[in-house]
Amino acid sequence: MLQSLKIKNYAIIHSTEIEFGNGLNIVTGETGAGKSILLGALGLVLGERSDSKSIKPGADKLVVEACFNTSDAFINALLIDNDLDVSSHLILRREINANGKSRAFVNDTPVGLQLLKEIGVQLIDIVSQHQTLQLYDQRIQFQLLDAYAGNLLLVQDYQEHFNLFKLQEKNLNALKEKIAQAIQEESYLRYLIDEIEELSLVPNEEDILESEIAKLSNADQIQQLCAQGTDLIVNAEYNVVDQLNVIVSAIQFAAKGIEPLEQLAKRIQSNIVDLKDISAELTAVGMDIVPNPQELELKEQRLGKIMNLLKKHRVANTVALMEQLASKKSALQEIDLLNNQIADSEATFIKTKEICIQLANKLHSSRMLQIPNFEKEIEQLLLELSIPHARFKIELATIETAQLSVFGINKINYFFSANKGTSLSPINQVASGGEMSRLMLSLKALVAEKIALPSIVFDEIDTGISGEAALKVGVVMKKLANQQQIIAITHLPQIAGKADFHFLVNKDQSTATVQTKIVLLDKEQRVVEIARMISGENAGETILKAASELINNQ
Repeated sequence: MLQSLKIKNYAIIHSTEIEFGNGLNIVTGETGAGKSILLGALGLVLGERSDSKSIKPGADKLVVEACFNTSDAFINALLIDNDLDVSSHLILRREINANGKSRAFVNDTPVGLQLLKEIGVQLIDIVSQHQTLQLYDQRIQFQLLDAYAGNLLLVQDYQEHFNLFKLQEKNLNALKEKIAQAIQEESYLRYLIDEIEELSLVPNEEDILESEIAKLSNADQIQQLCAQGTDLIVNAEYNVVDQLNVIVSAIQFAAKGIEPLEQLAKRIQSNIVDLKDISAELTAVGMDIVPNPQELELKEQRLGKIMNLLKKHRVANTVALMEQLASKKSALQEIDLLNNQIADSEATFIKTKEICIQLANKLHSSRMLQIPNFEKEIEQLLLELSIPHARFKIELATIETAQLSVFGINKINYFFSANKGTSLSPINQVASGGEMSRLMLSLKALVAEKIALPSIVFDEIDTGISGEAALKVGVVMKKLANQQQIIAITHLPQIAGKADFHFLVNKDQSTATVQTKIVLLDKEQRVVEIARMISGENAGETILKAASELINNQ
């Protein structure tokens, strides 16, 4: 529901705030008073194109702000999807600078104009000359027909399954894309695995090979060094061990009883033992290292292969390479896993699609069954609203089940003809604003008790009617307003008399510049205004009484 509309610096409005009520809100005023300004301001805040010429002369900025009271789940989902705050009070604001720059806000958060439109069209429908924001929308056309046919629970069930079906389809396609990519890489993956496994790597093998290659590369030199070391320690004529034994014997003979020297002799003897062990180990090492050019070549070749693989796979060592091998094997195993997942997902997807098709067929049957009654009742209402030759038809086409949509297996179009002898045309080609308004009024009045509809603004609904027909329009509007908020701009007293809230638009010429003002009338002021609508200014007692009766006979 539109709770309030604030307008600042728009055309000849300096500043005004209108608080609308829940029910039938009527707006009246003399021709040229500025009723169209109200519609223009509302259109701006709902996302219509802006024009800097709309700004009040001398002002820097035009501001229109509309506050709505709503808890609609679809609107809340739209807000959440766009990272906007969700609240029971939804505020839309539009600002236009003198240079033509326009900005839009939802709950004080800047948004694009398209999003403002998407939100606005869910909140309020403006029916005026040549246009209605909603009736051309398939979603609304289906919503009206399904509400009439009592399909709302069936539609909810179908759409829940359809949303699940689309999610499953998306997930299934993602799995198929993933396995297609994996299969493309499979042969190369197997080649890489075979290439690594062929080497039968051990952790840190490159370090071991480098050590062994260094040993084999210097085998002759190492043998020579070991032999020389052994000779110097024990085999040479003047070897180190013999020399040290001479020193020990001399100390023991000459320095007997001298504690420090005896300790030194013991240390030398200990070193002699170590040197003999070193000599034995040098001999063993020398004997163990045997020059082997063939083995050296094999180890160098293997190290070369390992280093090439490390470089190829951009890893530092064989441990990391072996981890990559495990990862590639896991990727191959994932293909089998993906195949299993796809089989399971496909089975679930097919089952959900079958349920969707069953529900869509039920919807189609129900819609087809109720369309003739729906058409008949709309034509009857239009007859009562002074369109005696009105014809209204619904075209419900079927689509392939492979093209299931949120609406099931149907496409819909409303056709309308207001005049005798004219062919039916799609409603977006209907020219008369008054006829379109009365068609919209009829459609919404027919389903108002069954479905929550956005607020609706009627302009020119009274075009071409008067007298009894005007009274009937007022009665239908009043009935519809019991279910939803209606805002109607009218020139007819019969309609104005049905108002729950009556607003008067007039020009204030008491200031230097003419300004439009919009005020809520009390009961006495309403009588005066409706009397003016009946007969003009300075209405007599009879006209005032007739005006009072129009208000009281609701």
